[in-house]
Amino acid sequence: MRPGKASGHARVSRGMTRSTVCTALVAAALLACSGGGAGGGSPSNPSGGDASATGDGGGTSSPDGGDSGSTSSSDGGGADGGAGEGSASYATPYFPLAVGLSWTWPGCSGGGTSTSTISSESGGVFTMTNPPGCYFGTLGYSTAPASSGETDVYVIEPQGGGTYLQFLFPPAQGETWAAGGASGAVYEWDEHYDTYTVPAGTFSDCWHMTVSGNTAVLCRDVGEVSFNSTNLVSKNF
Repeated sequence: MRPGKASGHARVSRGMTRSTVCTALVAAALLACSGGGAGGGSPSNPSGGDASATGDGGGTSSPDGGDSGSTSSSDGGGADGGAGEGSASYATPYFPLAVGLSWTWPGCSGGGTSTSTISSESGGVFTMTNPPGCYFGTLGYSTAPASSGETDVYVIEPQGGGTYLQFLFPPAQGETWAAGGASGAVYEWDEHYDTYTVPAGTFSDCWHMTVSGNTAVLCRDVGEVSFNSTNLVSKNF
């Protein structure tokens, strides 16, 4: 979920109720091959499910309205099929950034799979090859502390395509933030799940994020596990 070209960034304050501002226009070319529409994060298996489950994900939905995330993964998370959660510490545990991490997704067309890998880091910018959505070959990500104690994660499109504020961590129920610039794209953390099940496993402490009708689910120490109803197949850490 990446917005259209923009410049500058602005945060909308924490503590807002579910926002109606996510109707902002977004050039969602990244989603052309993502295999689904809006609303892909709604759990369908309240019992927590089986690690081999497929479909739109599952688990217990628990919008707690609080800052259950922190900027350290020391208390970990993850459950069935989610090997390695809590075994490493990331500055942004809901979107881990470390060279060598990889996530495998269903292929965009004709079956098979596609693997997203953080292939390198230079000057604080992490390069991800084959990011979800099958539109960009690579994307850059960088982090920056915010004055409020939060952590910003910026996505950097190749060839001068633009730099946008994509994630504001830790997640908090109802928090919204603007990508910045003329696109008007506004992101929102709108639901928390105690557990969430995809083919890669059942993971804990997960958040549903929306922007202009597009959706993703991010889980602690795992990162994105669902992207517009396309669900993670496996991960290597």
